[in-house]
Amino acid sequence: MVHKVMFSAAMLCDAFATPVQLTEQLPPSFVVLNADTLWSSADTTLTLNNGQCAVLQITGYFTAFGNFTNTVMLDPGVAGSAINASADVSVVSTCLAAHIIPDGALASEVGNEFSGTTVTIMGQFIVDDDVLFQNCQVFMEAGAEIVVLPGFTLDVMSSSVVSCRQIMWKGITAQDGSTVRMRGSFVDDAENAVTALDGSTLWLRDNQFHNNRVTLHVPESEGVPWNNVAAYIRSNTFYSQGPMPQPYAGQATPVGAVGFAAIDVNY
Repeated sequence: MVHKVMFSAAMLCDAFATPVQLTEQLPPSFVVLNADTLWSSADTTLTLNNGQCAVLQITGYFTAFGNFTNTVMLDPGVAGSAINASADVSVVSTCLAAHIIPDGALASEVGNEFSGTTVTIMGQFIVDDDVLFQNCQVFMEAGAEIVVLPGFTLDVMSSSVVSCRQIMWKGITAQDGSTVRMRGSFVDDAENAVTALDGSTLWLRDNQFHNNRVTLHVPESEGVPWNNVAAYIRSNTFYSQGPMPQPYAGQATPVGAVGFAAIDVNY
C-alpha cells in the first residue's frame, strides 16, 4: 500500500586522500522503488574515491504511517572522523477523519455504527458484526478493502465512499451468506466497488457510482455450475467523468481513460 512517496537527493564529493564510504539506514517501513546506479539498493551503501563526485537519489514509499528516522553515516576511513546525521520523518494520511480504522481491524473491536462523521479505512476492514455508515464521509486508502463475513450486513446510507489522493481502493467484498445494502450514496474510485461472491445478497438503490473501474463484479466460482447472487439494483447512476484514479500498488487490473464496466458478471 502506498502511503507517501519519498524523494531524497544530494551531491557528495570525496576530498579525502582515502576512499569515502556513505551508508544510509532507511526506515524499516520504507520500500525503495528506484536508486541511483551507484547505490546498492540492498544496503544503500556506496564508496567514492578521491576527487570523485556523485549525485545520490532514492525514491520509494512508506508502507505505514508514523514517525520514522532516516540516518546517514559518512566514513572517510580516518580514525575518529566518521560523521552521523539523522532526520525525523512524519508520515501522515492526507484524508483527515474523526475515526481511523487500521489495517486488519474487526468491526466487533473498533465499532460498528458510524453516523454523521468522517472515517478513514487504512487497509482491510473486516465486517464481523453488522455495520452502518449513515451520513458519513468514508475515505479509503490506496488498496483498502471492506470484507463482509458470512451472516453479517454492511449498510451504507446517504454516505460517500471515496479514495484518498486519487489512488484506487480495492472495493467491498460480500462473502457467501453476507449482505451489502447501499442507498442514496456516492461511491467513487474503486477497482471493484462491490464484489459479490456466490451466495451473497446485494441491495443497491439511488446511488451514484463514479470513476470506478467496475461497480458490480461477480467473479467465477469454483465448484458450482453458476453463481447464485441475489441482487436488487434500482435507480443507480454509473458514469466516468474527469481523470480516472491511479492504480494502487500491486493492482493487476488495467485502468483506462474511463471505467471498464458498470456490471461485470461471470457465471
